[in-house]
This record gives sequence, C-alpha cells and structure tokens, in this order.
Amino acid sequence: MTCVPAPTHLAAVLDNARTLRERGDLAGARALLGRALDLAGATYGADHPEVLDAARLLASLHQEAGDLPAARRTLEAALAAGQLSVPAEDPLMVLLAYDLGGVADELGNRHEARRNYGTVVRLGPDALGQDHPAVRTAKRYLDDQEIDAEALPMPPAPAPTPFATTEQAPQRRARVRPRRRRTPVPLLVVATLAVATALTTVVLALRPRAATPPASPATTQPSTASPTPPARAAPAAVRLRDDGDSITVSWQDPSGGTVPFIVTGARAGEQSRPFANLPPGRTTYTVNGLNPRLQYCFAVVAVYATDSVAVSELVCTRRASNPQPTRSR
Repeated sequence: MTCVPAPTHLAAVLDNARTLRERGDLAGARALLGRALDLAGATYGADHPEVLDAARLLASLHQEAGDLPAARRTLEAALAAGQLSVPAEDPLMVLLAYDLGGVADELGNRHEARRNYGTVVRLGPDALGQDHPAVRTAKRYLDDQEIDAEALPMPPAPAPTPFATTEQAPQRRARVRPRRRRTPVPLLVVATLAVATALTTVVLALRPRAATPPASPATTQPSTASPTPPARAAPAAVRLRDDGDSITVSWQDPSGGTVPFIVTGARAGEQSRPFANLPPGRTTYTVNGLNPRLQYCFAVVAVYATDSVAVSELVCTRRASNPQPTRSR
C-alpha cells in the first residue's frame, strides 16, 4: 500500500529534492517532487498551501532544466487550484503570479508576463512589502516594458484593437517616457472585465441565459447561402469530462469559429471566476489541479464584443463520496 505523505511532511521531500538539485540531478529532483505532489494533491487537495508551495519548487526545477512549458503548466495549475480557496492577496498567490510572469517572459509571451507582474505590483506591496525582491523586479519589468492598461487595474481603452499577438509586441525595451497614445488593450482582457457582472449573475441564478432569437425570415440569406449564426447566441451542449483532479469542459460554438470564449468555474455554490481566455475556434478546455472530493460548476462565455457577451448554462459535476472519472450527460 502506498504511503501518502501529509502536507506537513512535504518539507522533507522538498529538502531531498533540493539536495538532488545541488548534486546536479535535476531529473531525479523533478521526478521525486512530481510524485510527492501527485499523492499529496490527491489526498489533501491541490489548493492546500503547502502543496502550492511545493508546486513553486517543482516549477523552478522545470525552469532550471530548460523545460519552460512544464514550468508554465505547473504554475498555471497551482494558480487555478489556489483561486478556488486562497485569497488573491495571499503572499503565496502573489509569488505564484510572480513566478509565472518570469516563465512567460522567458517564453516570449510579454502580455502574460505583464499581466502577472501587474498582479505583483498591485497586491505585492501589502502582501510581501514594498521592498520585497519580487515587487521590485515586477516594477522594473513593467517600467522597461512601458506600463499599459493590460498590466495594471486601469480603465479599458475606448477602442481596443483586434487580438494582438506576441509577434506584434515591440522588441525594444525602453524606459517610460511621456506618451500621447496608450497602447490599446487586447480584446480578451477588456472582455474579461466586461463579463464580470454576467459571471456573478450566472452563479447566483444557476440557470442558463436566454439567447437572442434569430433574425426574422425577411432578413435571412437565401437558402443557397451558408446560414448565419444567431447574434449573441450562448455556447450550447456544455459537457464535463470528470477525471478527478482535472475536468475537461467542451461546448458547441454558436458563432462558427468567429468569436473567442472565456471558461469560468468555481466550487459548487461559489462565485464563478475566469479560468481561461480562448481564441476563436476552441471548443474544449481542461482545468487541472482540482480536488477530487469536491463538486465544481462551469459555464462558457461567448465574447461577441467588449459589451456583448452570451453565457451558457451552468453545468456541475455529480461526484459520489468516492469519485471516479465520469462524463456529464
């Protein structure tokens, strides 16, 4: 029978992993800590503070080994798990955001780096202190990147441009100078702000929103033309594939691949939070780092414009006392 270490015993595993790293055995350190995290997360929950702290070390080991995608996945899973029970201003959550900002910058995703470093600048002084190295580093990064509205909590620009890509970001780093124009906020960031009220309503009502009816027959295209999706129709046929510590959400795209989506969720009975901003054409998303002993609810938001969204019905897990991987009907 496998002995599962309690979170209080993770300290010994962390020490062993650090020892292996000092000896140059990064592969052994990563394997050891990865197994311990899987066991502790399954038993005590991936949102347990000591499990989250161990995830930070595992991500740093991945980063040292040059496996940046693994580091990013580990940090994203830890942040997603922590958001369900740990306040955003908790020092551990701020440090996870700081780590993810650094990994995103190494991967060339400056938007993701600015977003996470913006969280550190906003919450870090109270959580960690003004002089904490993470806070100082995040401030310097934002200064070098020319601070804009997508990194700090500022009102959205009135006329956002279509989705900006990392290739479109400026390659030159410069100090902040007086500017006449502010870099427009990418549509997905503005959309996240715009749907905050809608997401709260979904959780409280626990019922689907009505979609706008299709256009009248007089305005429809001839039968030989491709059908036009109804305006602001909500994602349909939302399904959950329950794998215990992860849940895959799938849905039908009412826009024919023309609008982005936001996947939201939370523990059953709690207010939904955005998990991911997805580009047009995506119809699945997997949420990792969940507690297999708890119930979760999810909804999908179709973002037609910054002020026009449609929210799907809320779909929840139906786990027994000893959950097994299931699919929602």
